[in-house]
Amino acid sequence: MSSTPTLPAEAIAALRQGQKIAAIKIVRERQNLDLAAAKAAVDAAIAADPWLRKQCDAAARRGSGGRILTWVLAIIAAVVAWYKFGWQF
Repeated sequence: MSSTPTLPAEAIAALRQGQKIAAIKIVRERQNLDLAAAKAAVDAAIAADPWLRKQCDAAARRGSGGRILTWVLAIIAAVVAWYKFGWQF
C-alpha cells in the first residue's frame, strides 16, 4: 500500500485547475485536518505524483497568462480611447 496521501477527487480536480488553496480547503473539510496537515497532504500528493505535479505547474502557468492578457487589453483599450477622444476623458 502507498504511503502517499489519497486526496478526494474534488481536491485533485481543483489542483488540475491550478487552485491549490481550494484543494487544501477541500482536504481540510473532508479529512478533518488542520491547515498545516492539509497543506502537507496536498504538497505530498503533488510531489509523489509526477503527472499531477505537471498538471499543477501547467495550470499555474495558464493562470499567470490570463492576468498579462487582461493588462495588455486594458492598455490597448486606453490607447484607443485616447486616440478617439483625445484628452476629453
